[in-house]
Formats: sequence, C-alpha cells, structure tokens
Amino acid sequence: MSRRRFPLVLFLVLALVYVAPDATSQPTYEWKKLCDLSIARHGFAVAKIAEDKILVTGGFKNSSGQLHGEGAKDCEVINVTTGVSEAFPPMNDGRTEHIMLTRADGIIYVLGGRRENSESGSNSIEAYDPTTRTWKRVGSLRAGRRQLAGLFIDDHRILTVGGRLDASNVVGNAEIFDTRTGLSESVPPYPMGISTGCAAIIDGKPCVFAGRAGGVNSDRSREVWAFEGGGWRLLTRLQETVVAPTLVELPSGDIAVTGGALMESPFNASTAIQTLTNSSPARVVGNIKTGRQWHGAALWKNDHIVIVGGYQRNVVIASSAEAINLTNGSVMALPSLPEARAYVQLVSSEVQPGGVRSPTVIAISGLTGSGSGSMNTPSVYYLTESCSQPTQNLLDSKQFRLVGMAAVTNEGVRITPSTGTAVGRMSSNVPLDGSSFDISVGLKLSRGTDNGYLDGGPQGADGIAMLFSTGIDRTYLGRNGEGLGYDGLPNVVVVEVDAYRNPANFDRDPQHVALMVPVQGVTSSRHDDKNTVAMKQLPFELTADGSVYDFRVSYDGSRLNVFASSAATGTQLVLSVPDFDIFERLGVARSTPLYASITSATGKSMQEHTIVRWNLEGCGAITSVDDDEDVNVRTGDNHESVLSFDATSREIVVAQALTSDIVVYDLTGNVVLRHGPSQIGQRIDVSLLPRGFYVASSGTTSTSFIVHE
Repeated sequence: MSRRRFPLVLFLVLALVYVAPDATSQPTYEWKKLCDLSIARHGFAVAKIAEDKILVTGGFKNSSGQLHGEGAKDCEVINVTTGVSEAFPPMNDGRTEHIMLTRADGIIYVLGGRRENSESGSNSIEAYDPTTRTWKRVGSLRAGRRQLAGLFIDDHRILTVGGRLDASNVVGNAEIFDTRTGLSESVPPYPMGISTGCAAIIDGKPCVFAGRAGGVNSDRSREVWAFEGGGWRLLTRLQETVVAPTLVELPSGDIAVTGGALMESPFNASTAIQTLTNSSPARVVGNIKTGRQWHGAALWKNDHIVIVGGYQRNVVIASSAEAINLTNGSVMALPSLPEARAYVQLVSSEVQPGGVRSPTVIAISGLTGSGSGSMNTPSVYYLTESCSQPTQNLLDSKQFRLVGMAAVTNEGVRITPSTGTAVGRMSSNVPLDGSSFDISVGLKLSRGTDNGYLDGGPQGADGIAMLFSTGIDRTYLGRNGEGLGYDGLPNVVVVEVDAYRNPANFDRDPQHVALMVPVQGVTSSRHDDKNTVAMKQLPFELTADGSVYDFRVSYDGSRLNVFASSAATGTQLVLSVPDFDIFERLGVARSTPLYASITSATGKSMQEHTIVRWNLEGCGAITSVDDDEDVNVRTGDNHESVLSFDATSREIVVAQALTSDIVVYDLTGNVVLRHGPSQIGQRIDVSLLPRGFYVASSGTTSTSFIVHE
C-alpha cells in the first residue's frame, strides 16, 4: 500500500494593530451610603463575624462631646450584602472603650471598658455563643479597667494590659484570662502605666506599645514590649513616639502603625506609616498628607491602606481620606467622607452591596461636629471605584490576530467551524494590566453534533478557553479536541468553558468552567490536582443551536471570579478563587504585561464557536501597544522550536539536548510513546503510529503533529 505524504500546514497569522490613546483613564472613587446604625456611637468595638457581616458592640451613645455619653449594651450587625444594619442580642453590661476578641471557634469575648453610667472601669467579661445567640457573663478581670489593650496569646488565653481604673488613674496591670476555666490571674505589670495602648502579635510574640502614662503630654515610650516567659522583654522600637495610632495587619503578618498623637497640647499627630516585622526597628514605609489620631485605617486591595477621618491639626475632626501604596509609599487622595468623624472604625471587605465581589472599605459611625456640640453620627459608608474608560470592544477595533482555523465573519470571529479535529485561536494585541483586569466574552454556539460520541449533554463539542499569558505564545496552537486549543502550550493560565464531557481528561461534569495553571512550564487540559485550581459545573446547558452565552473573568490582583450568563438564567457567579497570584503562576515579574487569547477546538464531536463580543472593561487595562509584524507560524511549534515534526520522514526532530523524556500523547490523552533524554539533532521515528493527531512534549517544550496514512 502506498503511503501519501503531507507536509505540515502553515497558517498565516492575521495581525491587526490598535493604536492606544496617549494616556490611560484613571479610576474615580466615591463614598456611598450603605446604611445607618440603629444607635449612633463612638468608642465602640467591631469584629467581622462573616465575610459580609460586621458586628458592632457598645460605645458611647447619646453623646454631646468627646468621650461623653452612656455606655451602650446595644449591639448590631452591618450586613454589607443587603445594606442593612440588623438587630443583634444586647450585652448584659453597657460598656465603651473595651476590648472585643474572637476565638478560633467563633465565640466572641468582650472585656473591661468604661461602665455604663460611670467614669470607672468595668471588670466584666462576657462571651457571645453564636450557636445559642446569647451573651453570658463568663468571668471578671482582677482590676476593672477602661482604655486597656488585649489579645489572644494562644487558642484560649487572653492577655489584658494597662488602662484606666477611672478618669485619672492609669495603671500597668497585666493579667491573663483563661476562657476555658473562666479565671483571670495576675502577671508581671507592664514596664510603665499605659492607657490607650495597642496590642499585636509581632514575630510570633504578644506585644504592647504606643500608649501614654497619664493625661495631656504625659510620658510615652517608643519601646515595643513583648510578653515572654511570664515577663516583659524589650523587642524593638518605633521610629516615632505616638499614642493611640490605628493598627492594620498586613497580608505578610507585619503590623502597620498609622498616625497617632505625638503630643496633645498643642495637638500634633504623626503622618508616618510604620511597619513592625520582628526585633528590627520599625520601618517608615511612607507618610500620609495629614497627621491624625483616632482615625480609621484598613487594608485595601492587599497592597494599600486607606485612612479616613480622625482628629487633625487644631483638634479638628477630619472628613478627608487618603490611601497609601505599601509597595512604593506613594499617597493618593481619596474623596472626603460626606460627614467628618473621629473614632471612626474602618473595616476591609471583599464584598460590596448586592454581593458583588470587589474590595472596599466600610467606614462606620463615629463622632462628628466640634467641642461640646459634637455628636455621634449613625451613618455607614463604603468606598466604590468606577472608571471613565468606556468598555472597549476588541472585535470592533480589530485588535487581534488569528491563528489556525479562526476567521472573521459577519457575526464576529469564528474560532472553529463545525468540522472534525479543528483548532483556532484569537489573540489580543492589547496588553492587560495583570494587577487588575475585567474581560468578557460573548460566545455563539451553532451546528452542534456529537457525531455518535454521546457524553450525556447537548450535541456539540468542545468549547472555548480564555488564555492569559505573557504573549510570547500568541501564535501557537495547542491540541485539538479535548485539548481545547491550549493543551501543551507553554506557561498560560486558562479559564476553560468545556461543552463536552471527556473521561480521558477526568471531566466530572458534562459542561463546566475550570481554572487551569501551568505545571513545570506547560499547561495541560487534563483535570488533575496539579493543574486544576478549581472546577464547577455550569448553571445552564450550552446548546449549539445558535444560542449566545456570556462569560466574564474579573481579577483584582488576588481573587479571580468567573461569571456565566444565559438568556434564561441571567448572570451567575460560577467560580471565585481567592489568593490567586497570576504572576506567580506564570513565573514572571509583576511588571510584566499580560495578553488575553481565546482558543477553541473540536474532535470527533464538533460545533461552530463564534465570538460575537470581546470586551475589556475597567481602568488601567491598556498599558501599551503591540506592533508586531505579521508572522507565519507552524501549528504546535513552541516558542523555542526545540521539538518539530518532519512529515516526510515521520520523525520528531530534536533541536537541542533534552534532559527529560519525550512523551507522545494521542487524541484521548493516552501515552503512546516514551523516549528517553535526547541529544541535539536526534530524530525519533514515529512511523508506526496509526493515523491521528498527536502531541509530543518534554519538560516545558512541546509540538503537535498529524500522522496521515
């Protein structure tokens, strides 16, 4: 029998270049009203009890001035999703200037504070059990104190330090309350009397610092003291001696010390943002524009701290807000709060009203006005971000290049026709800002058939993949069929929309969305624990009858969300992956621009995949332009062309020495040939392989090829 020889097909890449505007649009920010507390207050405590719920306890209510009013028993919960402040059982004892801490099992403890209708400190300790929804008195401090500091030092013991016995007596008393026994025991006192001190875990050690020994301009210390071995040891020092700063715990575990009073008369507050890591002296990472005390501060977008309100120069209550970039120390002015406030509590949230997943900060209540005329405000605001950059339709602007069987049609871009073993790719020429992007795709499916290979779902295969990479691979094609056009590509992060259940790829569901990452430099479509970060079944069926479906990938630098939409179901969140670092997964620097691509493929089952919409949304997405010339590419070649296929001799050609085995896979993902490490110029005979599509890979390099009879 004679054998027909077929050379590999060369595909002409259609490169259409977009000229970006001279300057990118910047986000705009706004404080929006979330709700009102049922009780306006200041001097209260807050704790997150769920991703979208913030508990508010105690505080001064009915105030007519600073630290004036009745200590509240009242508690309430801010529901960020619904934008409502919900009722919560009251404490047994009214209190303000107290500590609130949450144990690992969710039980909440409140300790000490100013009594309900007295200047003296309370010794009351209460616990809230979420299973019974009740507060219960569970113990007593040996010395009732207000303005005390405290923290958990292990899973069941709470260290409390310092505070005021009454309006004038500041102490350094320290004791440990055991939540298991309900008993509190005295331990050696803090090295000085201290009120309004701060407590934090630094270098694994419980530390207390940044308070003062008495009243106006009283002694204060730069020292950070750690409680170790039953006593106090000097751990490190602050760069500036401040009283009552606001602390922010950073993702690294470091503690940021923001602002604080340098002196009370005349009032002078620090602008420094100091970070504490270990026994090394505190490091100033930047300076805000306005020094302030009794302000709110919270982490935002993982690498910024937002600072709002507080007392500024001349003891004026501020409405201003600013954000400091922890990476480079730069400061950005934010819009002012609609109402000035001191003693405001600022809380980080990954959820906005309506359940929208987007980082924000929540500014809660506080004291507003001036002097004896000041009063509490009940208002709660959240920070929103919007963009003047209009949605950019990449199809309209033709800012893409096409590879394989992808082609422009009157509907958009058809990535693959409804023919067997087809593969195509559309790659954007517009870089994304990888620190934050939002990209959406409108997908039309038509002419679907399983061709007798039924998978339990609607007719048609195989789906699309949204690729994110450094762009070096934009002219490469991966494996067809269940490879979805990306299998075997070097270093791409993929959100795949798979329309066909393939057991060879360990597909659990007939139709699903999955987040796939490279392993050892190569991305596989095979769903295993190594390369599949998350996979969820679609909330609707993909039917290849001319229907259009929308998919959106939103990334904020930490969390990657995937939304899916059909005419029948509307938009639904399908995947939400926290703590996802796309740069780390790709193994590149954070300054590296990223590019988006869409691939699609068919196998023995098939359907037509047409992209009718492709949008970039949000600010900062366009960072530069790409002006690559048209290039010719060979299907499956990797960027180094280490492996290639000689169709005439039916041999794999090795262009450089390889230390890993060369493994050849067939269309179903089965290993059909394995060859040991190879030398430069070595040729591997595959002439005995039956007719079909194959991928050969070794380490981070791969190539695909077709064997014809």
